[in-house]
Amino acid sequence: MASPLDSEDDIFENLQKRVDPKLQEEKSRAIHERQRGQYEKAQKRLAELIDNNSTLPCTISSIRILNANHTRVGFLERIFKPLLSANQDRPYTLAEAIREVSIGAEKLHKL
Repeated sequence: MASPLDSEDDIFENLQKRVDPKLQEEKSRAIHERQRGQYEKAQKRLAELIDNNSTLPCTISSIRILNANHTRVGFLERIFKPLLSANQDRPYTLAEAIREVSIGAEKLHKL
């Protein structure tokens, strides 16, 4: 029966062995392909969800703006406060909400 110390020596020996650069590159490429596939699958799923629910009503109850530490609150409110559902006479559809928030984000991006 092997002692735990012997298995530790095997681990260190395996770590000290040189890795074939071609094998390492192949492994790296496989990892990147798998990640890209997962990302593409997630993007497809998100697009399907938005498409299937684009006509359903939705509510915007709050908006959080990150990394705008040097922007006046009054300026941000003037852009985004009208988007809140409490300030609307009817609910947004999901497509309308995404479009309106995108317009507000684009205004900030132009700064």
